[in-house]
Amino acid sequence: MRVATTVFLLVVLLGEVAAVRQCRNRGSTSSSISSSGTVSSNLRSFAVVPAQAPATEVKGVNCYIHSSPRAPNKVEKCDGTISTGSEAGEYERHQTLRAINEYRSMLANNCILGSGAIKQGNLRKVKYSCALELAALFTCSDLPKSWNSDASTFRRVTPKASNQATRTTIFYRTTPFVFQLLISPTDQTVSGSYSDFMRFFMSEDVSEVGCYAKICGGFEYMACKTNHDSTLPANAPLYTPRSRCLSDSDCTLPGFNICDKQTGLCDFETAMQRQFAVLDTVCDDNFHWYVPARAEKCYNQVETGASISNDERDLIIMAVNQYRRQLNNNCQYVLGTQKAVSNYRKVKWSCAYEQDAKFDCKNVSPKNFKSDKNTFRYSQEARSSHRRIIFLEDNLWKQTIRIRPSDQTFDRSMPEDQSMRLRMILTPEVTEIGCFDKVCGKYEYIACKTGHPIIVPKTQRLYKPGTRCNADSDCTLSGYGVCDTFSGMCEPAEVV
Repeated sequence: MRVATTVFLLVVLLGEVAAVRQCRNRGSTSSSISSSGTVSSNLRSFAVVPAQAPATEVKGVNCYIHSSPRAPNKVEKCDGTISTGSEAGEYERHQTLRAINEYRSMLANNCILGSGAIKQGNLRKVKYSCALELAALFTCSDLPKSWNSDASTFRRVTPKASNQATRTTIFYRTTPFVFQLLISPTDQTVSGSYSDFMRFFMSEDVSEVGCYAKICGGFEYMACKTNHDSTLPANAPLYTPRSRCLSDSDCTLPGFNICDKQTGLCDFETAMQRQFAVLDTVCDDNFHWYVPARAEKCYNQVETGASISNDERDLIIMAVNQYRRQLNNNCQYVLGTQKAVSNYRKVKWSCAYEQDAKFDCKNVSPKNFKSDKNTFRYSQEARSSHRRIIFLEDNLWKQTIRIRPSDQTFDRSMPEDQSMRLRMILTPEVTEIGCFDKVCGKYEYIACKTGHPIIVPKTQRLYKPGTRCNADSDCTLSGYGVCDTFSGMCEPAEVV
């Protein structure tokens, strides 16, 4: 990483124009926190500074909930300057902010929530405020008998994590699923057991938040404050229906004049500032995405009979490329820092492979549904609710991936099913994947193909180390001549 001074000079030189290529805008909410509530960018860079952060490849991502990031309890100064005593560190503060803005984005994108499809709203992104975190401060000795929200403070409690290495953030653990967000499509009023959550974090008047967390006994407690007008009656509309922002001219409130076109929220940061914040997420773990099973033709062209939607196909591709991105950016796995791959290509979906992986329910059972040399297979009990994408079940966290940096082989201690899954995802020769998913009786099954073997000796090298791309000239394989400088991977030129 370069120092902030170098990055600043690059920003001055490049401004908002293309440094290497016009990447897409991801619309991340990760950034550093100030005591006044203003969130400023944490400037870091890789070898080349992309003009803008690349966009998520999933159009429907704004309408789905995902699992919590992992974060151990940690006492860190808010914004590195203010001691509050909270046991949620800077990373957890950022993830809390990210989660809130993801929920707000649902209001801007006609998402189908618990009471049906809602109308669009023109809302602002929320900033983190150290002052509000201090205002939410509590001690274990003065906990109220009932840890419930009141008019000015949002409260939640959950059992203490048994393992700090796998602990997930308390805010995500206590947030509602999509079907639990009961917002009336007709008058935008809220109801249900998560009414307090929606008023505190999704109201259109909210622009700042601060949360304080602490372990007391065997439980984790969290209290949050926002600048929501607590005098509003409980039956007041959550927001006023109007079109989401599509351009900066749609963002008219002071200090929030930049339209984040990906989320539809009015932002206080420019696209360049967001890009620098996103650079800090290059090694992030994948999430479990909660997506209902819905059968759709493969990209509206091929009827395979699979029980997955195109959004789910997109999310699988996003996850595959996120694993490849980790490998190509010297991220840390269990056995050390990984080495990059030259000409590492992004993977895309193949309806042909999906069709080829097809199976018949009458021929499968959990006992016989096993992977073979060229097909990855996995099954689990079907979930009637809170369904997560089965491709990401038994997820491979960075803390579990055992690739030897010295020779790029899998460590012998790595379970066979994990090494097969990783070989399917990370093999450099793989450029396409297709998966057939189906619920058969009480179980859900998925089979995936890439056109390359997944069962090979663990001693066989996964890839030959090289260098991530930093410019289009580094991408020399046919059909993949464009360098995505955020991920360090090569991709096809965009079709205009």
